[in-house]
Amino acid sequence: MSMAEKDYWNIMEKFVEEAIDECFEKEPSLCRCPQCRGDIAALALNQLKPIYVSTAEGEVYSRLQELDWQNRCNLLFAVHGAIKKVASSPRHKDS
Repeated sequence: MSMAEKDYWNIMEKFVEEAIDECFEKEPSLCRCPQCRGDIAALALNQLKPIYVSTAEGEVYSRLQELDWQNRCNLLFAVHGAIKKVASSPRHKDS
C-alpha cells in the first residue's frame, strides 16, 4: 500500500511544513533547497509527538489543539532548532 492509499496520516507533518514556510518568509537568507528543507522537516519531526488522524474532522480537531500555546511553542522550538542545525552544517551540494 502506498502512502497515498493510506486512510490515515500524521498531521504533524503538515504543521511542520507550515512552520518551515513561516520561517522561510521571515528569513529570506535560509537555504530552501529540497535537501535542506527535508533535513529541517525530518529533524523537527523527530522531536515532536506524531498526531495521526483518519478523517477531515480529526484534522480540524488537531488544528485546534495545535493552536494551544504549549503545542505551538513545542512546534516552533523544534523547527527553529532544526533550522539552526541544518544551517550550521548543510548537506546539500554547492553548485
